[in-house]
Amino acid sequence: MNKRLYIILFVTLLIVGSGGAVLAQGPDDNVQVNGQYTLGSGQIHNGNLTIAARDVDLETDSQVHGDLSIVSFSAALDGEIDGDVSILASEVHLGSGLRINGNLSVCARNFTQDRSATINGDTNTGCNRLGEFFTSANAGRGSIPGNVSPLKGTPIHPIARFFGVIVSACVFAALAALLAVIFPHQISRITNTAMSVPVTTGVAGGLSVGVALAATAVYAVSIVLTAGIMCLGIPVVGLAWLVFAFALFVGWVAVSVPVGTILLHRMKIYPTPMIAAALGALVLTFFQGFLGMIPCIGWISNVVTIVLGSVGLGAVLLTRFGTRPYPEFVSARVRPDII
Repeated sequence: MNKRLYIILFVTLLIVGSGGAVLAQGPDDNVQVNGQYTLGSGQIHNGNLTIAARDVDLETDSQVHGDLSIVSFSAALDGEIDGDVSILASEVHLGSGLRINGNLSVCARNFTQDRSATINGDTNTGCNRLGEFFTSANAGRGSIPGNVSPLKGTPIHPIARFFGVIVSACVFAALAALLAVIFPHQISRITNTAMSVPVTTGVAGGLSVGVALAATAVYAVSIVLTAGIMCLGIPVVGLAWLVFAFALFVGWVAVSVPVGTILLHRMKIYPTPMIAAALGALVLTFFQGFLGMIPCIGWISNVVTIVLGSVGLGAVLLTRFGTRPYPEFVSARVRPDII
């Protein structure tokens, strides 16, 4: 992939993970978000491991007993992994001491593998061909006038708008990949619900947006009628809208996964959910933003956003953020008649 796009993608991840947080998804899943992650020689990690960091290094004789997922600038693997390995990085190097007892899926700009590295499973590096679509990203790039300033009311230059669309798409792709590796089961459940009952989820999502807007309007009127007393509830309302916005984003990621999967399947690539979510969010967000730039048909962008956003939001709400299937099936016991 073009170097500029990789820089935008992974700098976003570094911003998200700058706090160095460590999140646990379950007893067998661990997520590490750091500036740099190293599993030293002789160290053992039990359970699935997901890493989002600037640099990832698995030293010789290190061991991971579980599946490994990596999102980083550079990744160097030289240990033993008992499980499947998925890597999304700018540079990947597989050392001579590497032993993977499972499948390997790599999406990287620069990928090198030592001849002594052992992979006891299928190897998929076809994602590297995605760079062909971005080799001409700098072609025809003009200069942006210095007097472009939205704050002064000056119209934004089309090139600046286009660059903003690219940045937004890359940001969404990075966050989608991170969300997919932290909550894979929840995203999968939301996606399946959105695809199986799109009309139901679309109606539920649209009604939810209407209710949220109506409730906010009522609250705004109540502030005026109570002479400002209801202003005390602004933090609660703000928090509620943050949760609602997060639900919208999760729904957008969920409907992006099938897009990425379909595109890669057409290239005969069978991606992990992380890669499918990243590519789907990248393409879908770019498509939506690019449509909005075209005169006369820019309204189609709003229609796409409303429809897909409603479907995704409805799926998130109906599955309760992916924690429960929809529809829920309740098994009932038949009590035999007593004669």
